[in-house]
Amino acid sequence: MKVCHKEAMKRVKELEDKKTRLINFEELSNFVAYKDGETAPKSDYSYSETRAEIKCLDAEIRKIKHRLAEANCSVNVDGFDMTLGEGLVYLAQLNGELQRLNAMAYAQQNATTVTPNGVTIHRDCAYSVKTAAADAEALNAEIGKLQVAIDRANLINYIEI
Repeated sequence: MKVCHKEAMKRVKELEDKKTRLINFEELSNFVAYKDGETAPKSDYSYSETRAEIKCLDAEIRKIKHRLAEANCSVNVDGFDMTLGEGLVYLAQLNGELQRLNAMAYAQQNATTVTPNGVTIHRDCAYSVKTAAADAEALNAEIGKLQVAIDRANLINYIEI
């Protein structure tokens, strides 16, 4: 079956959710409790069936993720000289840089405080806060463009699952 990358990622999420539900059921159902003199109640839980189903889900998840990983190494991101895989790494790097720039953009350019014993302390940023704010704004726009390009690539490129 041929699906776009986004559909494949959605399928992986569905399979992972199904596995989580199965594990939760297992944790709640893999034992029975009863009092002395009572007959042990029957359980819907089957160890072997649960292991087999988890193994099957894991195999399908692995297969789809492998196909996506292969595609991430070969599909290019429009407007950027990189593959999807590189684009995802670059996006994470840009988001980290944006976080740092935003923190720097909110600093006071110059600050003065007086200590409890009356000493005046001056603190001046060794950079332009306005430049940091402008750079953060430009970087935010670049992140938006990259995210849209990655999303587009994930929607228009197909893999076989």
